[in-house]
Amino acid sequence: MVDRVHRVCGGALFELACVASWLVAPPLDPVVLDCVQESISRLGATFQIVDDLTDFEWDQARGRHNLLVLWITHRGSVDERRRLESLDSVTPGTSTW
Repeated sequence: MVDRVHRVCGGALFELACVASWLVAPPLDPVVLDCVQESISRLGATFQIVDDLTDFEWDQARGRHNLLVLWITHRGSVDERRRLESLDSVTPGTSTW
Protein backbone atom coordinates (compact mmCIF):
# COMPACT_ATOMS: atom_id res chain seq x y z
CA MET A 1 0.00 0.00 0.00
CA VAL A 2 2.84 2.40 0.77
CA ASP A 3 4.35 1.89 -2.67
CA ARG A 4 1.00 2.13 -4.47
CA VAL A 5 -0.44 5.14 -2.63
CA HIS A 6 2.07 7.07 -0.56
CA ARG A 7 4.83 6.79 -3.07
CA VAL A 8 2.59 8.21 -5.77
CA CYS A 9 1.11 10.96 -3.59
CA GLY A 10 4.37 12.09 -2.03
CA GLY A 11 7.13 10.55 -4.10
CA ALA A 12 5.86 11.73 -7.45
CA LEU A 13 5.75 15.32 -6.22
CA PHE A 14 9.40 15.19 -5.22
CA GLU A 15 10.35 13.57 -8.52
CA LEU A 16 8.48 16.27 -10.41
CA ALA A 17 10.50 18.94 -8.64
CA CYS A 18 13.70 17.37 -9.99
CA VAL A 19 12.63 16.93 -13.60
CA ALA A 20 13.62 20.45 -14.66
CA SER A 21 17.11 20.14 -13.22
CA TRP A 22 17.56 16.76 -14.93
CA LEU A 23 16.58 18.32 -18.25
CA VAL A 24 19.13 21.13 -18.04
CA ALA A 25 21.92 19.18 -16.33
CA PRO A 26 24.66 17.46 -18.26
CA PRO A 27 23.77 13.86 -19.14
CA LEU A 28 23.93 11.63 -16.09
CA ASP A 29 24.87 7.99 -15.97
CA PRO A 30 21.54 6.11 -16.25
CA VAL A 31 22.41 3.96 -13.23
CA VAL A 32 23.08 7.07 -11.13
CA LEU A 33 19.90 8.69 -12.44
CA ASP A 34 17.84 5.61 -11.48
CA CYS A 35 19.32 5.64 -7.97
CA VAL A 36 18.64 9.35 -7.56
CA GLN A 37 15.07 8.99 -8.80
CA GLU A 38 14.42 6.05 -6.46
CA SER A 39 15.86 7.93 -3.48
CA ILE A 40 13.84 11.06 -4.20
CA SER A 41 10.67 9.03 -4.61
CA ARG A 42 11.24 7.27 -1.27
CA LEU A 43 11.91 10.62 0.41
CA GLY A 44 8.62 11.95 -0.91
CA ALA A 45 6.79 8.84 0.28
CA THR A 46 8.36 9.29 3.70
CA PHE A 47 7.05 12.85 3.91
CA GLN A 48 3.59 11.61 2.92
CA ILE A 49 3.70 8.99 5.70
CA VAL A 50 4.75 11.62 8.25
CA ASP A 51 1.90 13.81 7.02
CA ASP A 52 -0.55 10.94 7.58
CA LEU A 53 0.71 10.40 11.11
CA THR A 54 0.48 14.07 12.04
CA ASP A 55 -2.96 14.45 10.39
CA PHE A 56 -4.31 11.28 11.97
CA GLU A 57 -7.23 12.87 13.89
CA TRP A 58 -8.22 15.19 11.05
CA ASP A 59 -8.16 12.40 8.49
CA GLN A 60 -10.14 10.15 10.82
CA ALA A 61 -12.79 12.82 11.40
CA ARG A 62 -13.12 13.49 7.66
CA GLY A 63 -13.14 9.81 6.72
CA ARG A 64 -9.98 10.17 4.63
CA HIS A 65 -7.49 7.40 3.98
CA ASN A 66 -4.61 7.43 6.40
CA LEU A 67 -1.72 5.01 6.82
CA LEU A 68 -2.09 4.81 10.61
CA VAL A 69 -5.85 4.16 10.38
CA LEU A 70 -5.29 1.43 7.79
CA TRP A 71 -2.50 -0.12 9.86
CA ILE A 72 -4.67 -0.24 13.00
CA THR A 73 -7.66 -1.53 11.03
CA HIS A 74 -5.75 -4.40 9.45
CA ARG A 75 -2.92 -5.14 11.88
CA GLY A 76 -3.71 -3.37 15.14
CA SER A 77 -4.48 -5.01 18.45
CA VAL A 78 -8.04 -5.36 19.69
CA ASP A 79 -7.43 -2.41 22.04
CA GLU A 80 -6.09 -0.22 19.23
CA ARG A 81 -9.09 -1.03 17.04
CA ARG A 82 -11.48 -0.29 19.90
CA ARG A 83 -9.79 3.07 20.53
CA LEU A 84 -9.90 3.88 16.83
CA GLU A 85 -13.62 3.13 16.68
CA SER A 86 -14.18 5.41 19.69
CA LEU A 87 -12.67 8.32 17.74
CA ASP A 88 -15.51 8.32 15.20
CA SER A 89 -17.44 10.81 17.32
CA VAL A 90 -14.49 12.93 18.51
CA THR A 91 -13.94 16.49 17.30
CA PRO A 92 -10.51 16.79 15.64
CA GLY A 93 -7.82 18.02 18.01
CA THR A 94 -9.65 16.94 21.16
CA SER A 95 -8.94 13.21 21.47
CA THR A 96 -6.77 11.69 24.16
CA TRP A 97 -5.33 9.08 21.81
